[in-house]
Amino acid sequence: MKDYGIFYSYKDNGDSLVIVFDTDKEFKDEKVIGRVHVYYDNDKVIGYKIDKIREFLKIKNNGEKLFFPNNVFIDVINSILINAKCEPLEPLENSGYFVGQIKEINENIIIVSLGDKNITAEKCNDANIGDKVVVALPGTMINGRTKVKELAHICTDKDLNNDGEDKILLLDKDVEIGGDFFTLEVK
Repeated sequence: MKDYGIFYSYKDNGDSLVIVFDTDKEFKDEKVIGRVHVYYDNDKVIGYKIDKIREFLKIKNNGEKLFFPNNVFIDVINSILINAKCEPLEPLENSGYFVGQIKEINENIIIVSLGDKNITAEKCNDANIGDKVVVALPGTMINGRTKVKELAHICTDKDLNNDGEDKILLLDKDVEIGGDFFTLEVK
């Protein structure tokens, strides 16, 4: 399984880790195999939920989405899934969230530079030419509710932090563009 989002919110789900493959579908069937719940839309797997995950992993996330879990984290999840006879996850190459700089604002779209290439993002308010922003690329899941479609999405503080404001998250001017937002080193 390639495209997925991993979510953990003790407040909403108890000690359960949720893995979502398709946000456009609602589950119609559920199969429980030990601590793993497999959710289906017809015969297609659209998600998993793993109960009592803290028995295997330390999760300090108070928010909802685990944006870029490391390979050890994925290996532990895959061990649980394989033991339940479920298809394992492929490690993510990146989080899907990149640092970009707004280059152009047109009538319906925004052109964002990622350094070595430009991408097209959906139009949003509060964007200004020269702003450094976080951009979710197509295929990236935002808060487990929306999968970015054809145009990239310029992220708000709320997209990245459930308690945040619904305004574009502006980054410091000295942040280098093109890098994965969740692997940036804090200086």
